[in-house]
Amino acid sequence: MNALSPRAAIGLFLIVVLAWGVNWSVTKQLVQFVPPLWSAAIRSWIALAGLFVLLGLSNNLVIPERRDIPVILSVALLHMTLFSILVASGLRFLPASKGIVLGYTTPLWVALARPCSARTR
Repeated sequence: MNALSPRAAIGLFLIVVLAWGVNWSVTKQLVQFVPPLWSAAIRSWIALAGLFVLLGLSNNLVIPERRDIPVILSVALLHMTLFSILVASGLRFLPASKGIVLGYTTPLWVALARPCSARTR
C-alpha cells in the first residue's frame, strides 16, 4: 500500500470533515421535502453509486463472500439504515448543529448511562 504524504493526508481529512459537516445540513434541508425514510434511501443510493465508481476506478472493488453477508446486513440495517432514519427524523425538529452534537456523542451518553443503570439493580 502506498503511504500518503502529510499534505495529501491533511487534504483528505479536510474533505471528510467538510463532507460530514455538510451532510447534516443537506439532510436537514432534505427532510423538509421528503420523509426520513426516503431521505436515508436517497443518501444511501448516492453513496453506493459514488463508492462503486471510486472503488471500481481504483481497482479496490471487492465482492463480499457469502459468509460475510450476515455481518454486512447487520451493519447495514442497524448502523446505516436505522441511524440514518433516526437522524433524519430528529433533524425535522432540531437544528443541524444540535443534531450533530447529539448524533456523534451518543456513544458517550450510552457509556455514561450504563454504570448508572447497573447501580439501580
